[in-house]
Amino acid sequence: MENEKSSKNGISKYVNIALILLILLFGFNKFTSGGSVLGAGNENLSKLALEYYLEKNSDQVGQEGLEAIVKNYGCHSEIHIFKNGELVMRTGYSGGQVYEIN
Repeated sequence: MENEKSSKNGISKYVNIALILLILLFGFNKFTSGGSVLGAGNENLSKLALEYYLEKNSDQVGQEGLEAIVKNYGCHSEIHIFKNGELVMRTGYSGGQVYEIN
């Protein structure tokens, strides 16, 4: 009986360690890619959002002063478009689509 009890305690320790490692892994991934301008896919998202902005505002000439900042929220990404430091459009990206956020 004592041996069975210690066996269950040993297994539960390994399960707890595995769960903690998974939580740390997901947390680390969230903090390294989310809410920052850095990240592997952020450059592509910025380009997509800038193209979307220029398509919607074709009457404006050029890309001078345009900047896109990506914020990853996990389920979707938001890309804020700034022109000369002023927020001019908020876009989202989910499921392969860029859309405007009002």
